[in-house]
Amino acid sequence: MDVQKMLRIDRWAGVPLCFLATALRPLFVRRPPATPAPPRSILFVKLAEQGSTVLAYQALHNAVERVGRENVYMMVFDDNRFILDLLEVIPRENVLPVNSTTLASLLRTALAAIRRLRRLRIDAAVDLEFFARSSALLVLASGAPVRIGLHAYFGEGPYRGDLMTHRIRYNPHVHTAELFAMLVRALDLPVDKLPQFDRHPALPAIPPPAFVPTARELADVRALLTRHLGHSGPAPLILLNANASDMIPLRRWDSARYVDLAGRLLARFPEVSIAFTGAANEAAKSRALA
Repeated sequence: MDVQKMLRIDRWAGVPLCFLATALRPLFVRRPPATPAPPRSILFVKLAEQGSTVLAYQALHNAVERVGRENVYMMVFDDNRFILDLLEVIPRENVLPVNSTTLASLLRTALAAIRRLRRLRIDAAVDLEFFARSSALLVLASGAPVRIGLHAYFGEGPYRGDLMTHRIRYNPHVHTAELFAMLVRALDLPVDKLPQFDRHPALPAIPPPAFVPTARELADVRALLTRHLGHSGPAPLILLNANASDMIPLRRWDSARYVDLAGRLLARFPEVSIAFTGAANEAAKSRALA
């Protein structure tokens, strides 16, 4: 399903659904105990954006240290789950993929994930999305009595009801990786003290693991370079990710600027080769730039 269509659904359907869910929340969600015990299982919801999933590595690692690798789960869009598989921080069977190809497949797979989470009786759910209504609703639907996510205290974020037990205020001056780690640390803080935090933000101490290609992947890349460049090295190669998708047009650099940048690089470094890279659905637009 087109990303812009999903954003429109999140806006126009998400607002009334979050309002209704806020009103009905006491009827369908387990209440956290007055003196909550440490969670035995933790769910993360991070549907979109592969880069943000990488930045969640420290938060996932902290959760694994708390409850064990086999008790950490994550809900993601189907086309983003490969990032989690590469990180190898949680078991593959603990990834709950949601297929966003069509609205019907999205609803079907999301409901299947919710049924599984209900059976697991997850203790805590962490919403890693930035004010998306869909993720807030999924966190609530998971049945977790402890729910942690961003909250627009003074209207500084989109409305998505009052669905979290641990409501964190968004701070644009805090790095995203540290913000995600703070959401996990909020499990140890009294709800009545939030959104105050008793420690200074710091960049994660544990970087994501480095990617190590297999021999087959190296061979495939060398074959690709030979086919398009006439050699597989060691001549310098510059890759430009033109981000030709329509996911967030406001954040996208104009395509003509990539062409201009490539021309400047070739003028200054005539010995290099330049290639455009990106997702499979960006191939046609990337070829047009070249």
